[in-house]
Amino acid sequence: MAKTIQNLPGTLIPQVSKELFKNRGGDSVFEQTKLRRKLTKIIADTELGDDRGDICTDPTHKHPREWHHGVSYPESGGVFVYHLSFPYPEKGTKDDTMMMSIQFVKRVLINWLKFLSYKWTLLAFSLIIFFPWKYKIKIVERFITSWLNYAGLVDNQGRHYILEKRYYSLEGRELMKGMEVFFTEIGLSVADQLSWTITAIVDNDSAYYYRRGDIMSEASKENFLKNPSKELSRLLQIFAERESRPHMVEKFKTLALPIKLALLHPRVKKAFKKSIESMDFNNLGLDEADQYHVRTMSDYNFFGMTHTERINKWPLEQHTLSEIIW
Repeated sequence: MAKTIQNLPGTLIPQVSKELFKNRGGDSVFEQTKLRRKLTKIIADTELGDDRGDICTDPTHKHPREWHHGVSYPESGGVFVYHLSFPYPEKGTKDDTMMMSIQFVKRVLINWLKFLSYKWTLLAFSLIIFFPWKYKIKIVERFITSWLNYAGLVDNQGRHYILEKRYYSLEGRELMKGMEVFFTEIGLSVADQLSWTITAIVDNDSAYYYRRGDIMSEASKENFLKNPSKELSRLLQIFAERESRPHMVEKFKTLALPIKLALLHPRVKKAFKKSIESMDFNNLGLDEADQYHVRTMSDYNFFGMTHTERINKWPLEQHTLSEIIW
């Protein structure tokens, strides 16, 4: 019996049959498209004008001239996605294919950092510590430039994922400013591009955004200035206690190790403290809207409270952000 040839969603292009591929699991791009339809249904099924109001009643992010189908792009910065049944908007873009590009770039970086954190790799490259600083930074910049070239290739040849700076969250823009100061101080000529690309990866990924905000809510500017490595270890310990997925803990440990090792160098430590000084910690951490969205999420102990403790304090409503998050 002949099989019906399907087209790629939204196109007239024939879709290659799964039987032709070595790996025949679900296609993640199309799976995310299904999640988008679920989000659309949740919004469509929500009654307008209930006791929580509709999308235009939030006084904090009211920009009538900039509405685009429930999404606000205010001049003050950021992207706000309004769900009809929530009293607060969700931050960040919700473009499925854009997230796929972010995943590609993020995975390459994580794999490279895992390789560099391997004990035998560290031993093999240990002689670098005896090089003059100008040669150390050239080696580091060569590595970073290779990754940035790949990130740029994905942005140009795949789905664009690097936004203009103003469209990142307030916290994202604050961290971007701090990173740019740090990278400039240690002598990287790609400081702006590097800080921009890192922000593109971590600010639009909901799993990273909310976890980062929870940890930054615990961060102390005073502690960072007094002993950066100790404060980083403290925050990593808090994250390990709150995260339910071991692979996420290992991922953050992988990211933290190169930073902690670099902080042993006086010049890096001085640059790190200068970057901390440049940031307004009042712009970091979960704000009131973020706290509303995460209070019923079950895969992480936000605020240091278990899911059960949060559900008892904030009973479930008709649906939660965890039902539509991806």
